[in-house]
Amino acid sequence: MRPACLTVVTLLFCNNVTAIKLGYVPFFGNDNENVEFFDAIEVLIKSSDSLNPICKNHTLLYLKDLKSFRIWASDMFDASTKFSSGRLYGETYDFGNYDECIEVVVPNEYGEFTGRPCLAKFTVEPPKKYKKKKHLSDYRKFYNQSMLDQIFSHLGDPSRVPRNEFYYTYCIPSSCTNEDLQNILDDFLDLNTVNQFKIKAEVNKITCQLSIKHDFIGGDFAFLAFVVGLLGLILIASFYDFINKLRSKDDSTYTYRYQKLLLCFSFPRNLRKLVTIKNDDKDGLSCIGGLKAITMALIILGHGLMFIISSPMQNPIFVENMYSRMTTVVLLNGPVVVDTFFLISGFLTSYLMLLKLHKRNRGINIFLLYIHRILRLTPSYAFIIAFYCTVFSKLGSGLFWHKKIVVEQERCQASWWANLLYINNYIKKDEICMFQSWYLSCEIHLFMVSVLLVLFLWKKPRKAIITISTTLIVSITAVFLTVYIYDEEAILLLYVHFLKDPVLNSTYKSVYIPSHLRLTPYLIGILVGYLRYKIKKHNYKMSRLVCTTGWFICMVVMLTTMYSGYVFYNQEIPKSIIFNAVYSSMYHLTWGASISWIIIAVSCGYGGNSFL
Repeated sequence: MRPACLTVVTLLFCNNVTAIKLGYVPFFGNDNENVEFFDAIEVLIKSSDSLNPICKNHTLLYLKDLKSFRIWASDMFDASTKFSSGRLYGETYDFGNYDECIEVVVPNEYGEFTGRPCLAKFTVEPPKKYKKKKHLSDYRKFYNQSMLDQIFSHLGDPSRVPRNEFYYTYCIPSSCTNEDLQNILDDFLDLNTVNQFKIKAEVNKITCQLSIKHDFIGGDFAFLAFVVGLLGLILIASFYDFINKLRSKDDSTYTYRYQKLLLCFSFPRNLRKLVTIKNDDKDGLSCIGGLKAITMALIILGHGLMFIISSPMQNPIFVENMYSRMTTVVLLNGPVVVDTFFLISGFLTSYLMLLKLHKRNRGINIFLLYIHRILRLTPSYAFIIAFYCTVFSKLGSGLFWHKKIVVEQERCQASWWANLLYINNYIKKDEICMFQSWYLSCEIHLFMVSVLLVLFLWKKPRKAIITISTTLIVSITAVFLTVYIYDEEAILLLYVHFLKDPVLNSTYKSVYIPSHLRLTPYLIGILVGYLRYKIKKHNYKMSRLVCTTGWFICMVVMLTTMYSGYVFYNQEIPKSIIFNAVYSSMYHLTWGASISWIIIAVSCGYGGNSFL
């Protein structure tokens, strides 16, 4: 009996029958040998010892009623994947119809069951002696090559979505588990061996979930009770504020502490504070707000694109082409802009503390500064963590819901304490709650260090500058050694497989999030804050030559830092470990220096303050 590729595909995916009449297909033999398709499947399932008895009975009933076109069986069949288009183009996911599947309910003598949507992963493996070919995108040159050559040409290329992996959804009886589906698919694959290539199936428990009514537990009720209480307090405070406004009372009439405390929760009052723009800009620091706004917009854009790109796409080749274009490096090397926030934090800590020390001419209570910073961040931070740990996972469903949201919740439940202690960028990194929360931990650590350095800078400027400069060199060296010793990437390479779950990436955990490796821009910010303080104190004026030269160098260094990231996406450019280590350690310095010039020049009136 001669096997054929069509036989494997057809038999493997029993749902991929597109004819209205479920008839005959070629099966194991000569062209004249036809076997009833579903009869063959029925025989295979009956003879299988790998299915649990209830699952086997329900599956046989499904096949029997499907041949009779019963509505429930037809719905389950309709909700399952059919052989769809775009596989060679990278459209590797087919989700079927999730809602149609879970709404199926079948009362039966073997017990009532429902539909269970399961996402199965299939991997086409090349022959052992297969020699990989280059990308076959030029049809005029490679029109006569095999389809398999095109599929396997993407293997090993991190910028490409694997074409040899595809995901199909099957609506199976709820009595069947992911292991049952795995076993029956393995039976199909073992039965149909194709000489040219081998197909492996994998059904993960995470993507084979029942639609279960979410049961709220104690933690969920506690969180909801807190939310209701907080909303009630906001309503009471807002109403109290509104009544007093009608009575023309100003803030000076609130003499009791409880009145001031209550008004802290007034929605109109807080909204006014958020949207009020202060025109007092005697130090020219309004440019800081502009830099923050631009940086935040870029980060939000980057994170938004991250979730879009990491999701199943119809045209992943559009994203794949981005990795080879110089014009898209602004997005691909986007993580560098995070250093802007670190530099601004260091600058403001240094400059504002120095002004305050100069005004008071005495020391500052460091302990109160630390408590103030922690109290500013922790309440809202704890609220979000509590939301992730409790009700978040109960707000939706879907094939990817458990894989994305429930897994995130489980990580938060395992490591929430590390977040609240601001040590999650060192402890429990494999289970970090909210991958972006590393920034707050870095911010707290670096702020605590910077306060001590600024006090030292105030008391003994020369020794402090030497100390800060030495620490800066140590920080740069630490990044170099980390990348060199552990052979990490120079930057975060935002390939699709990384964006799906950044927490699993080694460079993210080892180089990107530790506080001591993000110290460089913060230290630069401290030095620049001290420089700005001295300029203000001595009323220093720049010459036209210094100003022009400074802006020219700033733009060259900034653009070079940003666009040089293209080198690491271009796989044809050879890159050594030392090259990666040098770049990774230096781009924090060059980007920080560029932003520093912008702050100094614009705040001193040498860059035009209208835009920022």
